[in-house]
Amino acid sequence: VLEALEAAIGSGIVEEAVAAPGKLATYRFCHALFQETLLRELSAPRRNRLHLRIARLIEERHAASLERHAVELAEHFSYAAESSDLAKAVTAKPNGISSELWTCKLP
Repeated sequence: VLEALEAAIGSGIVEEAVAAPGKLATYRFCHALFQETLLRELSAPRRNRLHLRIARLIEERHAASLERHAVELAEHFSYAAESSDLAKAVTAKPNGISSELWTCKLP
């Protein structure tokens, strides 16, 4: 994985996000087209599993501050294949947004 990450960084596809001291490094795509292209190459079941895995990791790592990650959780759970995860996507809405508006944002 590290070799692939380093190759992607060297090719200008991925860049390291600014990390706070003592925090794990995070990475992002240099352009949205790179991300879209790679996502299209994944099968739908694999994409769904990845979204589910990401959402569960966010829940685990940010258990004390889920409200701050509500938008990310809703996005990833909405793409997960299980209906129970879609329910989590709807209930993860941040405070101050009506349920009607929030559910319209789901794919």
